[in-house]
Amino acid sequence: MFRRISLTLLVLLVLFTITYAEEIDSTLCNSNLKIQDHSKALQFQIYSNFQIGQFQGSTISLKRHLSKNKALRYGITLNGSNSDIDGNYRVIANDSLSEKDITDNSSITISITTQYLLYHSAKYSYIFYGLGPVIRYSISNRYDKIHTNLTGSWELTNSREQKSSLYNIGLSFVFGSEVFISKSISIHGEYSQELVYEYRTSKDTRPDKVNENILTGYSFGNSEVAFGCSFYW
Repeated sequence: MFRRISLTLLVLLVLFTITYAEEIDSTLCNSNLKIQDHSKALQFQIYSNFQIGQFQGSTISLKRHLSKNKALRYGITLNGSNSDIDGNYRVIANDSLSEKDITDNSSITISITTQYLLYHSAKYSYIFYGLGPVIRYSISNRYDKIHTNLTGSWELTNSREQKSSLYNIGLSFVFGSEVFISKSISIHGEYSQELVYEYRTSKDTRPDKVNENILTGYSFGNSEVAFGCSFYW
């Protein structure tokens, strides 16, 4: 349902772009509400509560215009997390038996996206589309240790370590519309898809056995329609 609403809003934005260009007065032809040669922009996503955040899944999204009709967009994402969880357990039937479960989790993701964009001017608003390579790498680790107290001292009775890594390389495609609301600020909506090759490895290590797996394949998917704003200079 939300995807249909987002697609409808994007179509309406494109139609507004065309209609607005046809109806605008020709005396405004010298207006600065348009893309300037060699301009640059930082891009942010607009969420449903009208807050702004990372755009295209990128920690940093920068666009650089080679001309009024051509641009390069760069997106860099860096995400990471780490957690240490300690659990203490006691068996009610025997208060002398206790367990401690220690879990360490960590993960990191790095993604780089570059897109070559073509712009078609409708005077003060634009329709754009393009594609470019996407490279993504992520790794995660989980380590569990279980200590049991049977004789008054803690003993390591079980452990497990899980490691996984994922490599993605492919192409991203985008189509959208951009409208300037001031000389240096624009709003835009866009729809994107990715075709990527995946290479995933995993290793599960226990005291009595070790399992290793390698999975490969292709995936083709789309993201929700994204609405954003750009700040030019």
